[in-house]
Amino acid sequence: MIKKVLLIVLLSLSAVSLFSADLDTDLKTGEGTWKITSTSITQTDIEAPRAKIAVPYSQEGTEITYEFYVQYQGGALEDGHGGFGVHIFADEIVQGPAWGAGKSLLIWLNYDENPRDVTKGLSAQVYQSKTHSTMVLLEDIDLNWIIDELASADYTIEDVFADPIKIKIIVNTSTRKLKIADPVQEDVYYEIDLPGSVPLKGSYIVFRTNGMSASFSR
Repeated sequence: MIKKVLLIVLLSLSAVSLFSADLDTDLKTGEGTWKITSTSITQTDIEAPRAKIAVPYSQEGTEITYEFYVQYQGGALEDGHGGFGVHIFADEIVQGPAWGAGKSLLIWLNYDENPRDVTKGLSAQVYQSKTHSTMVLLEDIDLNWIIDELASADYTIEDVFADPIKIKIIVNTSTRKLKIADPVQEDVYYEIDLPGSVPLKGSYIVFRTNGMSASFSR
């Protein structure tokens, strides 16, 4: 069972060793318009529905750690819909239009005022990607409590996306535990048990956005 506080961490992402001076020569983009520097990757098209970029990053071993930031740039709040996230354990590059990213695990943050099959408003999902077109929803978590708590303190939905958030994600491939660090409480983690069908090794990390612009950085 995922605790409520987890999800602000779960789908707000950032990277350390993923970024290097020659990063632009290694990346493969799908849809979207990507601006690449030695320290950040930014998707600037607020309308692109399946924007993605694959970063070569070997993921293998008993314990794998991911750390990086994401900064919302615009698009979701203007039309009531947008999302961003990251595929980990991706096994191949995706360059054409695709909802999935081969065999991988997608961690996703979503804002949708009129959704079809997930929680309305602010929510988070964890998907298992089986192919470029087949995605299986593993978790759907209502995050509207965040908006409610902010509203009680005279904040708005814009404040949810105002600042970059640092996230630390740890996967133990032996126990199949996904751990996400609490961004406020030091040394506090939240755990998710991953199904046996989810791959726990891969050659790429795939950052992606849907209907919004975001910047991923170290």
